[in-house]
Amino acid sequence: MLNPDEPMPGTDSAWRRTAPVAVLFFFGRAIRRVIANGTNMIGAAAGLFVLLKQHVMLAATAVVLGLLAMAVVAVLRYLHFRFKVDDERVLIRQGVIRKTQLDMRFDRIQGMNTEQSLVYRMLGLVTIRFDTAGSTANEGFLPAVTPDFADLLRERVDSGETSSSEPVAEETPSEVVLRLAPQEVALIGLTDPRVAQAVVAGVAVLSFHYQGSREVLDAVFNVAREAVVEIVGLGFLAGLVVAGGLVVGVVSLLVLASVALAFLRYHGFELRQETTAFNSHAGLLTRKDVVVEASKIQQLHIVQGLLMRRFHRFRLDAVPANSGANDASNDAVEKLRVPLLSEQQVEEVRRRGFAEESQAMQVAPASDAYVAVSPYFMWPRFLFGGLVPAGVATAVLWPFWGAASLVCLGWIVLSIPRVWQRWRRQAYLHDDDGLASRSGLFAYRVDVFLFRKVQRVTVRQSPLQRRRGLASLSVSLASGNVLVPFIDQVTACRLRDYILFKAEVNNRPWY
Repeated sequence: MLNPDEPMPGTDSAWRRTAPVAVLFFFGRAIRRVIANGTNMIGAAAGLFVLLKQHVMLAATAVVLGLLAMAVVAVLRYLHFRFKVDDERVLIRQGVIRKTQLDMRFDRIQGMNTEQSLVYRMLGLVTIRFDTAGSTANEGFLPAVTPDFADLLRERVDSGETSSSEPVAEETPSEVVLRLAPQEVALIGLTDPRVAQAVVAGVAVLSFHYQGSREVLDAVFNVAREAVVEIVGLGFLAGLVVAGGLVVGVVSLLVLASVALAFLRYHGFELRQETTAFNSHAGLLTRKDVVVEASKIQQLHIVQGLLMRRFHRFRLDAVPANSGANDASNDAVEKLRVPLLSEQQVEEVRRRGFAEESQAMQVAPASDAYVAVSPYFMWPRFLFGGLVPAGVATAVLWPFWGAASLVCLGWIVLSIPRVWQRWRRQAYLHDDDGLASRSGLFAYRVDVFLFRKVQRVTVRQSPLQRRRGLASLSVSLASGNVLVPFIDQVTACRLRDYILFKAEVNNRPWY
């Protein structure tokens, strides 16, 4: 058994366990999987609240038994977890009832990321997570190993990569590409709407989905009603001041929560380029190292929200194969996320990530090089997102409301600026090596990829597009799909043929 106070021994043919403190990893993994199913958690919390009011001891017993069951499962998973490293691969055996064995060759490992919780930092241990080509989640993990062993394993992975047909770039020293100051981390929290979205989603689910939440909602509504009565009793001006203060207080709490979460996740964020790989390091309590080989990046996602645009900042994700899957669990493949960049830094990361390819392409959303798609792009969105819903709603409500149901037709007017704005944002650009597709409504989103990474290209035509000589170009990558809609049919076919040609003649691996 591994002693956590000593470096892990080198690779050999023996099956080994990690340190006993790895039980905490399996316990935390079980809790995170339960929390990841947020909808059920909200319902369980509402039910527990009702149960707590009626049977305090029963509720406490249920909580204790649940935690005890997860702890027992964590111990069993640790006892049945073994790993072995040889010259070519990492092998992992795990499972209590269903036994599995993972066989990961070094030359197939896309990323090897490390995570260090507060407890592991005190013990000098890390958790290693592996991403392999073609996987939608972390293929394997090694909890509670020493940093020295992680470094040794990373060297083995790097040496396995150099044996592939991918040309090896000239070695360069480790270089800091980006480092975020504390005020920039605070700006990440200020521009991140996810806290407010989570609150709204939680209230919506609590309101409409679970019967056990009625008593919780009744209590909240009663408090709110009493507060409104008190505010109205103060008079118009005083009530307006108090109500405004309450709104400011709630918004301030949400902002503070968002900023606090940003510091927990991105404190001390640093992006480095080490030879041919990008390495991000961040975290206040739990520190994460995410390493992605530049040659294995399938595409770049560049996002600029409303508040980010005010500060001229962007968010960038470097996406390896199949990490675009919508997986909320802790096993989802890790993207290399750079949470805050300027336009110059976006172009610098893109230039470094694509090496000698697509060096002249400017992909920032405000670039003048983008080519707009056809205005006919607006027609189906106006029809199915504005005209049809408004007509159906009017017809359904007419027997009940009469002429008052005509107010639903106002949705047609409201949909016009939304559809027009989406068309203004929809554009694309390309050079000889890659393509960028821009989209969005309130936020800009740009998807950038190299032609040689493409798996499949399809040209599609709707009846409207056939009549107007238009088509949509759909590009499939190992990390997801990119759509360029409503462009000239001849242009779409030429792009399809050229992309397939570039992918065919290039002898580098796509992963």
